[in-house]
Amino acid sequence: MNRSLARRLLGILSAVILTAWLATAVFSYLDARQKIGEVLDANLAQSAALLLALLAGAGPDGPIAARVADVEGVAFRALDAEGRTILRSLRFPDLAQDVAIGGFADATLAGTRWRVHGIRDDATGRIVQVAEPYGPRIELAGSVVSHLLHPVWIALPLLAVFIWLSVRWGLAPLLSLAQQLKLRDPGRLEALSEDDAPQEARPLIRALNALFARVTA
Repeated sequence: MNRSLARRLLGILSAVILTAWLATAVFSYLDARQKIGEVLDANLAQSAALLLALLAGAGPDGPIAARVADVEGVAFRALDAEGRTILRSLRFPDLAQDVAIGGFADATLAGTRWRVHGIRDDATGRIVQVAEPYGPRIELAGSVVSHLLHPVWIALPLLAVFIWLSVRWGLAPLLSLAQQLKLRDPGRLEALSEDDAPQEARPLIRALNALFARVTA
């Protein structure tokens, strides 16, 4: 089998670069999901605090319902001190009343995974819970990583060209040695010089010199 050292080096280096790039993409995706989750969690907390403040200022009818219903992408529920529903959006999942009170929790209902946050008003006993599906979070993180990977399809071919040229340049001393041996007169058996030879080529030159010495003897 005719195996090319240059092609082998090109394949190894390209595989290493691609692996490193993919590993970077995976870590970037995980980091993006974490950062996006922190931002959206803060948004949920603000939405819950806003709803609780609105309920404290007026009853559940009229303008409060209209204003709260405009919170895009966030489902909500408000309960009074006795656990009765004051206000609830159509998309809010059927969660227990004590889920995520004072913190955050994950819940899966009807095949949909939700991020839930709840707060309680100690003065009135009212509870507000807000929930957001995980889908937009995952899609946003995937979008960030896909934009990160877009340059790969342009950079990899260019890197392959540069790697190929670098490998050819690195193997130039071996090609020069091969050319010298090709043009060498069969009767010339003096030793080859190691002065300008790279470190990796010197064992080959020494082996050839030893062969020349044996032939001369």
